[in-house]
Amino acid sequence: MYILRNQILMYSNVLSYTAKVRKDDICALLEQIRRKTEVSGYKICGRIISTEKKENNEFNEFNDGVIEVELLVPIDRHSESTAEYKYKSQFKLLNAVKVRYEGDICEIRKGVLLLDEYLNENNLEPITGCYFSYIQAYADSPESVIADIYVGINTNVL
Repeated sequence: MYILRNQILMYSNVLSYTAKVRKDDICALLEQIRRKTEVSGYKICGRIISTEKKENNEFNEFNDGVIEVELLVPIDRHSESTAEYKYKSQFKLLNAVKVRYEGDICEIRKGVLLLDEYLNENNLEPITGCYFSYIQAYADSPESVIADIYVGINTNVL
């Protein structure tokens, strides 16, 4: 795995879904969201992104391995927010560090740990949580996930 600096992750017209899911069911959730978005008449215009929701700087993991995630789906046009999703006109993550992870979805934390180690070794201060941009993630092969993991870093020098 190699790490890149000064990366940008940016989309216009994004649907934001929030869901609670077991880590090993993320791939199935991604497929469900893809279908639901397309059935609603939207064209997906980029990779789906996920991030774990945090409360008080702690990941919200329940006893049964369920996490709360936000899924960001770039679409082809403006929308209105509904009870099912929120519409965001833009999503921008600037000055990020990125690593590509390839492997089992249940072991994606290995990529996160590598990124954390890199940030510590290079005295970089993270200002966001991890954003997972899925290149390949299918419910029938969760062991073959490819995802870019991004973390925004502080550009201030104090």
